[in-house]
Amino acid sequence: MLRISGLESRYGGIIALKGVDLEVRAGELVTIIGANGAGKSTLLKAVMGLVRREARAMTFEGRDIRGLSPLEIVRLGVALVPEGRQVFGPMTVADNLTMGAYLDRGRRAVVRERLESVCALFPVLRERSRQLAESLSGGEQQMLAIARALMAGPKLLLVDELSLGLAPVVVHELYRKLMALHRQGMTIVIVEQNARLALRACDRAYVLATGVVAMEGRARDLLENEAVRKAYLGG
Repeated sequence: MLRISGLESRYGGIIALKGVDLEVRAGELVTIIGANGAGKSTLLKAVMGLVRREARAMTFEGRDIRGLSPLEIVRLGVALVPEGRQVFGPMTVADNLTMGAYLDRGRRAVVRERLESVCALFPVLRERSRQLAESLSGGEQQMLAIARALMAGPKLLLVDELSLGLAPVVVHELYRKLMALHRQGMTIVIVEQNARLALRACDRAYVLATGVVAMEGRARDLLENEAVRKAYLGG
């Protein structure tokens, strides 16, 4: 579904990604782990066209997306749950969800169907529909951010730092929801600081180190890899 070859990205004079190769097959649940500053979030932003990037190849379902805008990439079927949630705080939960379906705003039946689907996945959002997003707890805001991305009807869901700043019980609940989506056929890529949990949940994994892919493979294999255990799992 997603194929990247030789991806590079810079912030000013700093090279954040250095020749990254990555692929995601349809229906997979893939995680990207690594230390802070390794380039994980930059990688997702590069896929979405949110940062300047160069690559030998970058395709989604066989289509070259290197020159496309974020709007065009969303239209193709890719949606991002950004780091830090970034919900629209002064807007209600319902309005945040409607914003997620902005590109389909003229297709009311489609928007209603998606709204029912995300509220079935996260019932608390239906209960809180009239509340301002900024009044939600951190976990509820993360649920809203995921649901808002799902309102775009994506084929590929990119989730940046799912567990950041959240209590373990909330993180486990969010993973259960994402794994339910995965079982329904959703293709998902998760950038994650909780490497142990991500490697247990996902099919395959990439380890980023200072902007390069240091390792890749089946997530369960990397969970047992001595180098990964020492570097990211506390020995």
